[in-house]
Amino acid sequence: MYIRKMSVGFMDHVRQRILPLEGEPAREPCRRLSHAPGGNHAERPCPDDAFLPGEDGRPGAQAGVGRPARGPAGRRRADPSQAGFSLVEVSIVMAIVLLLAIIAIPSVSAYVIESKVPKVGEELARFILHTRVNASNGSSTPYSGINTANLANMVRGSSIFSVTGNETAPTVLHGLGSEGEVSVAEAGAGAAFTITLSKVNHAACPAISSVMQRVSDEITITPQGGAAAVIKDGATRYSALEAESRCSQGDANTFTFTAG
Repeated sequence: MYIRKMSVGFMDHVRQRILPLEGEPAREPCRRLSHAPGGNHAERPCPDDAFLPGEDGRPGAQAGVGRPARGPAGRRRADPSQAGFSLVEVSIVMAIVLLLAIIAIPSVSAYVIESKVPKVGEELARFILHTRVNASNGSSTPYSGINTANLANMVRGSSIFSVTGNETAPTVLHGLGSEGEVSVAEAGAGAAFTITLSKVNHAACPAISSVMQRVSDEITITPQGGAAAVIKDGATRYSALEAESRCSQGDANTFTFTAG
């Protein structure tokens, strides 16, 4: 009985390996390929040859079979060329990117502020000239009653300033520092007026005062926790170096421009 089962199993194996199925052309029996130099590679390879290493060491290279080799228990062998990144490698890359971002963000922020200074100065200078032209002629107090609402009405449609609040008590942000505001008030009982910029970043110093000194009669810089320094008035000639030395690091400077 045992010998009969072996015979039946052997015949099934021969039929699958050599004999064609119904409707298929007859196939020549496979021959084991020779991978030695000069071997005959034209013969039809046996299926097992797909998993034999070729001359270049790759499984199935001589047999021309594209199926990957399998290891023990039919498991597919890993292809080194398709290996991914490990968790440690990804963590190292993320740490490096985060470190570069921490270093670069302050520099980028300072560059953005510097690029805004000419436009902010131009808008404020235009407001000063506009106010002077429309001031009451022959009056000793031409700027009496002027306030931040006058500036807000002029720059409300501007892309430089951010105007919030109602028309009677608006808030104008200048964008040269975090939450920095612009306020306008009369000075000298209406004989002049001031434009004050709070929380100005050091990146805008001394550029903003250099732009505004052309239309301002007096300029004062007050660093956070420091005393106010007059860098331009009737007796003091403006100096950009002096203005820069008066500024402190961060959004901690207040500029006051007086015009009349």
